Amino acid sequence: MRVEVWVDVLCPWGYIGKRRLERALARFDGRAEVEIVWRSLELDPGSPRTTSGPIADLLVEYGVYESRRAALRQFEMITYLGQQEGLELRPASTVPANSFDAHRLLHLAAERGQADAMIERLLRGCLTENVDVADHAALVSLGREVGLDHAEMWAVLDSDAYAGSVLADRDLARERGLRGSPTFVVGGQAAPLGAPSVDTLLELLGQPVG
Repeated sequence: MRVEVWVDVLCPWGYIGKRRLERALARFDGRAEVEIVWRSLELDPGSPRTTSGPIADLLVEYGVYESRRAALRQFEMITYLGQQEGLELRPASTVPANSFDAHRLLHLAAERGQADAMIERLLRGCLTENVDVADHAALVSLGREVGLDHAEMWAVLDSDAYAGSVLADRDLARERGLRGSPTFVVGGQAAPLGAPSVDTLLELLGQPVG
């Protein structure tokens, strides 16, 4: 069974969703048969490399929230929900950055059998440690922690390697009508947008709950 997860490393809901998926799989009878495929979904593919200023103000500018106060209230809720999953999220301090290169390294990690470790490190780096994931030196540092080769990562980042893989994920998401991070898909069926509950994920996997 293949579980495809479309996620942006800038999305706190993606980190919460990853934890809930892990809890669902721990209860899933067929866990040994599950293959997880992490797919790239950029929430703002046209964004500049790095944007100055607080992310709350940027989201208001984009029309995601009506005011800075509303954005900060949402961040408080996200922080609380993250705590319920054992995460220390700092969404208000997230560095607004273009995540394209981070996703290219994720595809490299997938080829090296380290996709899960890499997406975990990218999410923690971006959302807990507030690393600038458009900064190549920062990305290489994160990748080294999960065992990727230093020289190979620099070679990837200094070229357009894996750009086609990121764009292919983007095209596939568009074809399937997937627009949000995270989106979980099993057998062509997508879970509700966002970070579904553990029970919802179990039902998506085909295991009755209750």
